[in-house]
Amino acid sequence: MKVRSLIDSGASVSLLHNKIYNSIKGLPKLEKKKVNLQGVNGASLNVLGSINLDFNMKGNKMNHTFYVVSDMNRNAILGRDWLVKFGVRVYFDLGCLRINKTYVPLVEDIHIASIVRLAQTTVFKPQTSNICYVKGNKNYTFSSSKSFEISPITKGHLSYQPGLMVANSVANINEKRQMPVLIVNTTNRTYKFRRGIAIGRASPVLEENVVSLESTQEHSEIENVFETDLNVPDVHRGRVLQLLNNNRDVFAFKDTELGQTDTVKMRIDTGDNPPVKLKPYRTPLHKREIVNKAITDMLEANIIRRSNSNYSSPVVLVDKKDKTTRFCIDFRSLNSSTLAIRYPLPVIDDILTLLGAAKFYSLIDLRAGFWQIKMAEEDKSKTAFVCHKGLFEFNVMPFGLQNSPAVFSQLMEIVLQDLNFAISYIDDILIFSETLEEHFNHIQQVFDRLRQHNLKLKLKKCQFLQEETNYLGFKINIDGVKPDDAKVEAIKTLPNPVTVKEVRSFIGACSYYRRFIPNFSKISIPLVALTKKYAKFQWDEECQRAFDFLKYSLTVTPLLAYPDLKKPYVLYTDASNDTIGACLTQPCEEEETHLSCLRKEKPIYFLSHKLSDTQSRWSTIEKEAFSIHYALQKLDHYLHGAEFIIRTDHKPLKYLLLSPQCNKKLQLWALGIASYNCKIEWLAGTDNTIADYLSRRPPGQEGNQNQSETIEVDISDKAFQINTLNSNEFNPKDFASCDYKEDDQLSVKECTIPGYDMKIEQSLDIELSEIINQINTGKASRSVDNKHIIINDILYYISHPDDDLKLRLYVPLQLRNEVIKSYHDNLSHLGIDKCHDSIRQKYFWPKLYKELNSYINSCVICQSQSAGKTKPLLQISDIPPFPFAKIGVDLSGPYPTSLSGNKYIVSFVCHYSGWPLAFPVPNKTSENVVHLLIEEIIPNFSVPLVIVSDNGGEFTSKIFEETLKELNISHITTSFYHPQGNAKVERFHRTLHDVMAKEIAK
Repeated sequence: MKVRSLIDSGASVSLLHNKIYNSIKGLPKLEKKKVNLQGVNGASLNVLGSINLDFNMKGNKMNHTFYVVSDMNRNAILGRDWLVKFGVRVYFDLGCLRINKTYVPLVEDIHIASIVRLAQTTVFKPQTSNICYVKGNKNYTFSSSKSFEISPITKGHLSYQPGLMVANSVANINEKRQMPVLIVNTTNRTYKFRRGIAIGRASPVLEENVVSLESTQEHSEIENVFETDLNVPDVHRGRVLQLLNNNRDVFAFKDTELGQTDTVKMRIDTGDNPPVKLKPYRTPLHKREIVNKAITDMLEANIIRRSNSNYSSPVVLVDKKDKTTRFCIDFRSLNSSTLAIRYPLPVIDDILTLLGAAKFYSLIDLRAGFWQIKMAEEDKSKTAFVCHKGLFEFNVMPFGLQNSPAVFSQLMEIVLQDLNFAISYIDDILIFSETLEEHFNHIQQVFDRLRQHNLKLKLKKCQFLQEETNYLGFKINIDGVKPDDAKVEAIKTLPNPVTVKEVRSFIGACSYYRRFIPNFSKISIPLVALTKKYAKFQWDEECQRAFDFLKYSLTVTPLLAYPDLKKPYVLYTDASNDTIGACLTQPCEEEETHLSCLRKEKPIYFLSHKLSDTQSRWSTIEKEAFSIHYALQKLDHYLHGAEFIIRTDHKPLKYLLLSPQCNKKLQLWALGIASYNCKIEWLAGTDNTIADYLSRRPPGQEGNQNQSETIEVDISDKAFQINTLNSNEFNPKDFASCDYKEDDQLSVKECTIPGYDMKIEQSLDIELSEIINQINTGKASRSVDNKHIIINDILYYISHPDDDLKLRLYVPLQLRNEVIKSYHDNLSHLGIDKCHDSIRQKYFWPKLYKELNSYINSCVICQSQSAGKTKPLLQISDIPPFPFAKIGVDLSGPYPTSLSGNKYIVSFVCHYSGWPLAFPVPNKTSENVVHLLIEEIIPNFSVPLVIVSDNGGEFTSKIFEETLKELNISHITTSFYHPQGNAKVERFHRTLHDVMAKEIAK
């Protein structure tokens, strides 16, 4: 039969449950032995006897002695005696054990648990920690008499947010059926999670377990850990072991060996709040021995002392799955009365920048780091806790206080100051060096500094002499930095979002690694649009493409190199309609074999930013200049004081610093650029060799593709619009031949003239037929070839080939008058400028403006209705406080009766904004005016304060006056024969009459 066994490296003997012994037929009788085995509650186990049992594990035949007991909650336990006897090595990180040359997978010991969710919407500010309250699922009932262990989940909303960490903790249920949990935001971004987000798992505290007995074998503690748990390359193991033995005093193998530093002290500022005094939680009788042992050990290690404080917090005990007992204090009430310390956490980007060209890395971790910081004498009483043995208080900083992480970060900053080869993020210390000898020296210096501050390490959690390691969610090695594979895999397996909340979660997860994704802002635009307020959630093809491409980008992220302070930088910048981007690089030497060193340059940092609505309306040169200004701000820690070159494909920027004739924005940015040691160079698209490396395609776009398909990818993403991140050669013809319509709003069909075969009409024009012939035969000059293109045998003119490219149909001579007539006569006889702007959106021919001017000046209707008017002198008028606070109203007509029976127009004009509204009515009565006021004006623009009108009967009638009185609207009438008093409406009527006259004249 198959039996699932618990591997317990702490238990000194192996155990078998009596029911398993009885279920196996043919076993010999038990051998009676007198042994004393104790359970976790201190009571002796009921040992029935021992047996030598033959069994098989993955083909390995074994014989081992088991003690048969009747009162344990496992079928079998394989203890340390079995591990030693058969030379078994357990690899917890790989999830397996090795017997001889056979690997046996381990199965995690799973207990009943429930997902816990935020009880209320919470905002997590950058570089802070928050204590939040969580609640369980509806179908899981928490017992108020039990304690629960809160642990992070490996899948779900929060697990895809790199930089957000849920602390392992123990909590009890409060009166609202909720539990506290600590969440740390290590990013520079503010997160807002709504109520109901899954953030962790709650497991009930196990009431009984098998106690690990102390080993009777006497081994060197360092050697024992070194052989079984320490991660060290085989080639360096001997030298590392010698280093550790020489520094035995900086390691603590039990809590009684902990050091206590005087460098900083923990203080608790409770302000004017009264003392927190809570009753103790009732501890089960069979667990009191655990409390007794914990109290005794902490007293022996001088961690606590007896107290007579006015404060008291209750004790919570947890038995962990690894057979250790966690002794916790419920400090929730004390934390709510404590003033928070806002000590800034280190910036992760700055930490990664410091790594440089290091080849060797070591990670070290303090043992119970919080317990190695002393409490301020005057605040020790505030840490008092109560249990069945009485009242005690901490001599050291306990776990669970909200300001503990900040104080610990302050300590590590002091300890490691001036050590440029060691960095710390809370309790994770990373040592990095370029050479092996240097690295051993650096480790020794860190050990000496820890010894100086009386701090002790936990050897089991240390890693030494790694050539590649994971730190803060990033994989680092000598070549550079990449995202952690585990984090990327979690994001890559995400399904398509179905809610706005899931879209925000995905964008936030990818944003943590945005420095690795060229032009992240541009790519994510379709997804960001879904998260805007009042936006309708509609997952379309564009969103899917952005979603897939971002996930793909994380799997093929370029390796970002470390900056070399001895080399100059090169900063590439560019701007598109709605985004700006930049790429910081450094040149590679010919002898370098750097993985990221392609095309003689290696990327240091990718940067992108989405422009606001206002910024997107800036001119091209302003956007291009702003891309430089923004990049210098964000990359100042690299570029300040360094020599570098700015390369842009916008040639006017080359002269920006020298030109005094630019607007204030450009002058301000030019002053900022002038403070750097840089020069601006123009980079032609054909010389943009770095673009080949920086430009990558989404999945499914590789393989055999024709030219049109390749260009379509570039155009749909605007070639990522960084021209450093752009297509390597920008050709207007390639742009024009793309069928992509989202970005290129010009459609070829829209540029044809209805009723004419454009191919035939252009062939009849001598000038156009000559251009077409030159292009087809390859005899066209460069200027002609760059500004003309033939699509479907029709000639088009290319406007602004070096900027915002647009195709315009080249109109033959015989159709030019037809185009002018269709635009001018059919659009209410527009003026010259407006008509010219409309035509040039789609059509082109030389001297278009001159011909249009001649046509409009000879238009009879325009000349008769556009006689010169004498403008009066400017008058000072009061300005209303808000739109539609004061409106003017008037009635014009009669006009020819329309098909609907209307022959008058009632006009309303806002005196604040000048916004006009006109409504047709069949007759000029007060009822019609009142109806429009109540049904059209007030519902859409609120009740006005003042209405101005002339003295017409429809405005002086009883019904009109009573309506205004009921609505509390003041009514002002103009003087007789003096329409200037209602000038805004009268001026609007003048324009209205001109347009109406032209329409009627047709």
